[in-house]
Amino acid sequence: MAWRARDAGNTLRTVAAVKFRDAGNVLRTAKTIRFRDAGNVLRTIFNSLSAALTHGAVNGAVDSASPQNISTNYVGASLVGGTGPFVYAWSRVDGGSDLWTISNPTGSATFFTALAVTAGLERTAKFSCTITDATGATAQAGPVNATVINLHGA
Repeated sequence: MAWRARDAGNTLRTVAAVKFRDAGNVLRTAKTIRFRDAGNVLRTIFNSLSAALTHGAVNGAVDSASPQNISTNYVGASLVGGTGPFVYAWSRVDGGSDLWTISNPTGSATFFTALAVTAGLERTAKFSCTITDATGATAQAGPVNATVINLHGA
């Protein structure tokens, strides 16, 4: 959410976010701003975003004697609030090292693929999506648990 305010020189400016440092010197973004307008009326601006996933877990399976790349079903991320357009950034947050790929790392929906899964092996990893709106505000969706298995001999 962007709002407009006049600076000390009376020039109208667009304010995308208000950032400040907390007592621990950590940079934070204000989610609620209260101020008095020219008529001395107390106003409140909310700058909050929330993100959600379509699924908390995604899975995939094959039955093969040879190593296989196994993909999960799709998962999507959505945002409540904010100003479009939105930028999506999927990342692995736990497990799998380089043995996983993200099919669409900058899309609102994606699936994950575990590489060269041998017979009888199960792999798991966790992924999340950071969504950034046009003002630079961000929200995190996830994590989503991804599990694949090669059922041969299991």
